[in-house]
Amino acid sequence: MRILVAGFIVFALWSIPSAYIYVCEIQGLCGEPISLQANAPSPESKMLKDTLISVRP
Repeated sequence: MRILVAGFIVFALWSIPSAYIYVCEIQGLCGEPISLQANAPSPESKMLKDTLISVRP
């Protein structure tokens, strides 16, 4: 039973720092959150130039 407890402690001592290194250092996900605000598109930007050409019957 002592070997299981010792194995779990060693595993925890290895996995916690390695998870931190992977998430924060390699993936870069531990910095301050950056809030981005998207600008609302104008109605003119949604229309193509060919939609603005008048069609005469």
